[in-house]
Amino acid sequence: MTDAEIQLAYDHESEKIPVHSGKMSELCKYIWAGSMATLFALLTAASGTPAASFFSANRMLIVISAVSGSAAFLLDYLQNAAEYQHFNTVVAWIEGRTSFTRQEYNKQTRTAWLSAANCFFFVKNICALASAALLGLAVLRSLFV
Repeated sequence: MTDAEIQLAYDHESEKIPVHSGKMSELCKYIWAGSMATLFALLTAASGTPAASFFSANRMLIVISAVSGSAAFLLDYLQNAAEYQHFNTVVAWIEGRTSFTRQEYNKQTRTAWLSAANCFFFVKNICALASAALLGLAVLRSLFV
C-alpha cells in the first residue's frame, strides 16, 4: 500500500472510534437507569404481589445489579473527565510549540490522564455487563425455579 492508501485506511477506520465509544457510553446510561428503575420499582412493590416475591427471591442480584449500573455510570463520567484533561494537556503542549517532530508528539500524547481514561473505559464496560447480566440472571432464576 502507498502512504496515501494507508492514510485513507487509517482515516476510514479511526472515524468509527468516537461513534462506537459514544454508543457504549449511551448504553451505560441506559443500563444504569434501567437497573435503578428496576430496583426502585421492586422496592416499592406492595407486599404479596408477584413483584415483591420476585424481589424477595432475587434481592442480592438486583441490588448488586443496581450498584454495578451506578458504578458504570460513575466510571463513564470519570472516563470523560480524564479524556477532557488529557486533551487539554496535549493542546496546551501544542500551543507552547512552534514546531515538533512526530516522535515528540507521540510521546506527549501518552499522559497519565489517558491511561486513567483507558482504565475507566474497561472497568465501566465490565460493570455495565455485570449489571445487565445479574438482572438477566434474576429473571432466569425466577423462570426456572
